[in-house]
Amino acid sequence: MRIAAFLLLLATVGMVSAGPIDCKPMLTQYFDACHAGKCVMMAGGGLSSDGVHANFKGNLKVQDGSMRPIDKVNILSSSSYECNANNRYQPFLADKVESISNFNIYPNASIKIDDAMLSLICVEEHGNQFSFKISNLIFSFVMSIRDNCGQINFGENCQTTTPTPTTTSSTTGTPSTVTFELKVTNSWVTGADTFTQYDVIIKNNGAQTINSLVISHENFVPTDKWNIESLPSGDLTLPSYGSIGSGQTFTFGFITKSSTQPKFTVKSSA
Repeated sequence: MRIAAFLLLLATVGMVSAGPIDCKPMLTQYFDACHAGKCVMMAGGGLSSDGVHANFKGNLKVQDGSMRPIDKVNILSSSSYECNANNRYQPFLADKVESISNFNIYPNASIKIDDAMLSLICVEEHGNQFSFKISNLIFSFVMSIRDNCGQINFGENCQTTTPTPTTTSSTTGTPSTVTFELKVTNSWVTGADTFTQYDVIIKNNGAQTINSLVISHENFVPTDKWNIESLPSGDLTLPSYGSIGSGQTFTFGFITKSSTQPKFTVKSSA
């Protein structure tokens, strides 16, 4: 007991003496990964004052300047429990999963959860762990970079659909040197809806760098999109950081519930 108490004292002193650091440099790698077409998986948890342990998990992509959920962030709580077949109380029931759609992380190290704007807290001794405080309660999470946004295996339906083969669509507008390749990267079922995730690879086959691109579209009904921006006209355009060198590609992504594959056409470029 004395050894355990001593170790607990050391841990407590370490937590108290740990100094806060700037979270913004730590966030850079995750925003860069999203801009490169990758996915960021976020997982965390916290403990309330009445002893309820809540865990949360979700996939994030960059949209409108922040990392936000592709679908929703799922939450499982220790207060949701039942007695299982082995006469054991089973907490964190997936049948009672809750979710939030507003979980936005900004490059300036702030986070918006529903309508609350909060500041992220980072401590050097905690590595790549991010924390935030709500009503004097501390919640923490970590993030990892993945090539694609797959199942988070955290309260969603087990049934998934098999991705369809890669398909290609080319522009018919100007310039004809720009082509679009559509790739299905994931597909899943949530409730009664089937979601399909696409990567759209824009290739510049011309001799000049493209710094500005206006794209029209047909059958494009996304539930979410990233690495691409919408114009007031409804057309799409490259984000401010986007340019495509000669022979190079630029990738944006989207998720849709539509079973019809969209088509993209260049209206203008510069």
